[in-house]
Amino acid sequence: SLAQIAAQPAWTMIANRGQKRTAALAAHGLAAVVALAFAVIHPASLSMAMPLFLLAGAATGGVYMINWAIFPDTVEDGDEALSTGLLLFVLKVTSGLGMGVAAAALSMIGYEPTEASGARLPGIIVLMVLGPVLGAVAAFLFLKPLRLRHERSKPDRGISAVRR
Repeated sequence: SLAQIAAQPAWTMIANRGQKRTAALAAHGLAAVVALAFAVIHPASLSMAMPLFLLAGAATGGVYMINWAIFPDTVEDGDEALSTGLLLFVLKVTSGLGMGVAAAALSMIGYEPTEASGARLPGIIVLMVLGPVLGAVAAFLFLKPLRLRHERSKPDRGISAVRR
């Protein structure tokens, strides 16, 4: 989305300052806050929902970009090809599993794509909030103890070091 593209300079600036973990946690946290805001505010029109859509796009852009910025700091020298292949495999598998879980969850609340979903809206909202909130909790639990390369040996040069 346009919000993802517009937010990239800010996420890049944070990551280049050597604060990749903070940027990742902020992106996941923003995604969770936006999802909770949708549930609490219940925007009744597109004009009310648009700021939340833009913030969700900015958060999503940060989540994806910062994950790739952190990746080189977690790979030991000489293991780049295996680590990259394994990461891409895991991303593909989890993406497929996520779609399956989402479809099963929608089925559990009685959602049918051929009928009006007004009666199912509360269940859909719960599912919409649950994903980002659980993702933010999982990101915190995973990233907090993770030791990045610059914390182990040399100073972090940010995303610009990846470009070389």
